[in-house]
Amino acid sequence: MNNINKIREIYKECFGEDTEFENLLFETCMEYLKIYKIGGEPVSFLFALPCSVKSNATSFKAVYIFAAATDKEFECAEYKTGEYTPNNAVS
Repeated sequence: MNNINKIREIYKECFGEDTEFENLLFETCMEYLKIYKIGGEPVSFLFALPCSVKSNATSFKAVYIFAAATDKEFECAEYKTGEYTPNNAVS
């Protein structure tokens, strides 16, 4: 199974079957996808959507964490060995 299929499997397990929204999310926000892998396999991911926070007259760059999900097999597990994969490495 390739990475994107595994990520979508985890997504469905966590958030259910709204295929229209899921397709839109993955088609338009892939560049913001952050993946955590163990043994080369995705076990967790999130979308870090860019935004800004305004305080008085100052605006700060920020990210909005959306659709954070973890494979049920790894819930509550301590991630001692793993690797962060940037969004452009999804296959």
